[in-house]
Amino acid sequence: MKLYYKDNSLPKELPFRIRLSDGNTRTDPSSFTDEEIADAGYIEAPAKPRIVEAGKSIVWNFETHEWDIVGETLTQKGTVSPSNGWNSARLVRDHLQESHSDQLCQLSDAQLEQNDLYVCRECDGRLFVSITALNNHVRCNHYETRTLSNLELVEQLLFKDLQGTCDSHWPDALDFLRDLQLKPPPFRQPLTSKIRHRLEQSICNTFVTTIQVSNEALKPHTKHGFCNKKDFDRWTVAQLPVLFEQLVLFPITKETKKAPHSLNQVIHSRLRKFKQGKIRELYEESQQVVSKTP
Repeated sequence: MKLYYKDNSLPKELPFRIRLSDGNTRTDPSSFTDEEIADAGYIEAPAKPRIVEAGKSIVWNFETHEWDIVGETLTQKGTVSPSNGWNSARLVRDHLQESHSDQLCQLSDAQLEQNDLYVCRECDGRLFVSITALNNHVRCNHYETRTLSNLELVEQLLFKDLQGTCDSHWPDALDFLRDLQLKPPPFRQPLTSKIRHRLEQSICNTFVTTIQVSNEALKPHTKHGFCNKKDFDRWTVAQLPVLFEQLVLFPITKETKKAPHSLNQVIHSRLRKFKQGKIRELYEESQQVVSKTP
């Protein structure tokens, strides 16, 4: 499998979607031409070595754009048996933290767990030899809580850009979401494939903010008793990222298109309604779209 890099990124497989210099995008890596890959800024990396001497590691050199083999061998380190490898996960942990602490970010959780190691991504190169030790560390040092209610969260993060220009409908939206029984949308294909350029950026920005709201809502309240109150119910707000595509990108039909507006105008209007909290209205409109039987 070929790996590619761009700018100061690590070599990896090509993404499903690439953006060309003219702003157009291409999907499906198997169909990309060499010219399109180069135009998108990707450069093919040298083949990564498959086998290295025991105890050494392979790292990407951001200056030379080559794979380097670094580290002392196991026998040089004097902490392993030449026939059995490392004596314990603790020795692997100590070696990595001592010699490769600045490169731990390049290792995935799965790679570390194969060696019974667990990393705290909030700290710089902090490794643990059991999941219990990691959980205890996170609980003591990185356990986050919240004090804002669901209404305060959505109005501070989603509605803030509209304050002073229109009314907030988020109280009604939260009541609607609290009682909503999720079900698949009645249409097969949303407008995702038709979104381009600045409109795509507007949608992404709103969706990222929605994810931030959901992440904040998932944090427990500083006082345990508040967690069971409806104003702090996690699932009410956590539904927003799930519903986002259905509410903003449902197909335009004669029934849902109330005036001859362009695609950009329709989507921007829906984004504004979403931020304003007109979730009930958007949901009911999306339910009117029914795909025809093929």
